[in-house]
Amino acid sequence: MFRFCRLPLAIAFCCLTIGASPTRVEANEPGALRRGWGRFWGHVESLETSWKDCCRNCTLRWYGPQTQPDYGLQMLEDTTLPQASSSLVVFVHGYNSRPEDLTVLVEQAQKAGHRCATFRYPNDQALADSAQLLSKVLSEQDQEISVVTHSMGGLIARETIENPRLDPGNVRRLVMIAPPNHGSQLARIAYSMDLIEYITCDRRREEAGFIYGSIVDGLAEATDDMTPDSNFLRQLNARPRNTKVRYSIFLGSDAPLDQNTLKRTRQCLAHVSAHCSWIREMKSQLKSNLPELDELVAGRGDGIVSVRRGRLEGVDDLFIGGFDHNSVLSSTPTSNAIKARDQIIAKLSE
Repeated sequence: MFRFCRLPLAIAFCCLTIGASPTRVEANEPGALRRGWGRFWGHVESLETSWKDCCRNCTLRWYGPQTQPDYGLQMLEDTTLPQASSSLVVFVHGYNSRPEDLTVLVEQAQKAGHRCATFRYPNDQALADSAQLLSKVLSEQDQEISVVTHSMGGLIARETIENPRLDPGNVRRLVMIAPPNHGSQLARIAYSMDLIEYITCDRRREEAGFIYGSIVDGLAEATDDMTPDSNFLRQLNARPRNTKVRYSIFLGSDAPLDQNTLKRTRQCLAHVSAHCSWIREMKSQLKSNLPELDELVAGRGDGIVSVRRGRLEGVDDLFIGGFDHNSVLSSTPTSNAIKARDQIIAKLSE
């Protein structure tokens, strides 16, 4: 939370360092300019690491006694269900989210006769750390488990069951809703809304305190892990599926942009880049990948995750519907979201 806003700081830093530098490279020296950009981003990453360490150290020193969120597994009591039920459904939330956001799904699963629990974790810390916590709490359960995830939660669950060091051995089904299995291009530009979230949401401030809470959830490690071709994703996707687990994937295709809008945006960016070598090089270094933003194109993505990057080798149980990234969790869902939600609950009984 309260994350390092890379692009604005990067641009400002560039203006101060490159614009004022006596060794400024010229636009007709693409090799030197590219090397200059490489050094620049190296400085930015170094500053980011130092900034994060400073934030954590200051937080621990000044707000150490502050109550932390209750991370881990929370069993949800339902007196209508038999206490001796042999299976458990664990719900895992996604990025910049919390278990309460899955309430509609949880209640529907309970009505279908399933014992349920939710898993709360620092939603912006490194995904491997969250997977270790999930592995720990699942291994403490002595019954078979089905895991239902939303968005980034799918990556955490996969790391848990597909990493031999973490696999608790009791997960039998994994249902993933809108999982960014191969990342999301939006992770590259996912500047934090976390500070605004803490300012405007009383419940979030009550969980961990204002300043402490804005840092304890992580400092952009999760978005780094969700970036396509990140080290985390390369290692995760290099592993085979867990043969003891039945996988299901639900992907949406109701993104907000049509092809014409995206085409006009590309043309505008191409025009600007053609007349400004600085913009052209910055666009390359930022890895904007505008032509690949399937996440935002209707029919190709759900507004956050693209259908193409949500697919997973070895998983044939795939549902693609006309819903957006969060509508399955909404209390006022669309008809397509309702259809998807009903099928998600049905998977738990198969």
